[in-house]
Amino acid sequence: MIIFARIAYYTVAAVLIGCAAVSDVKKNIVRNIYPALIALCGVLLVIFEYLYSGAIASVIFAVSGAFIGFALTAIPAMKGGIGGADVKLSAAAGIAEGLPGILIFMLFTFMPAALFMIGKGVAKKVRRGAELDLKASLPLVPFMLFGITACVLYYFI
Repeated sequence: MIIFARIAYYTVAAVLIGCAAVSDVKKNIVRNIYPALIALCGVLLVIFEYLYSGAIASVIFAVSGAFIGFALTAIPAMKGGIGGADVKLSAAAGIAEGLPGILIFMLFTFMPAALFMIGKGVAKKVRRGAELDLKASLPLVPFMLFGITACVLYYFI
């Protein structure tokens, strides 16, 4: 029964992150409704898991996942590399992912983003001979689709 709740969560979360990614790329703005809905779905999933299994560990993992998702993105946000929506989305995803899942989510979000930035900088340097600028800001939300996909594979394979 819990597996169906997780499938429903991942479906909704992937659609919401996809919508947020389109908004982030096109307008450089992510509305607060996206992290709010992902957080709500995560809270509902955690409540369902707690009621179904009675394990308080699911609640502890949810709180720690939200905290780690927030902490791992708050530092780059303070430096100006990513925006506040990235922080909110990471914390919201951490609620349902829990402690091991948020680490996978963040790894597979930051890794493709870093590779993209390096590739973009190298291509700019080769084309124009410009300096390699790795401090430029980047819309991180589209790369969260890689993170949510990795979490789906982690939980279901």
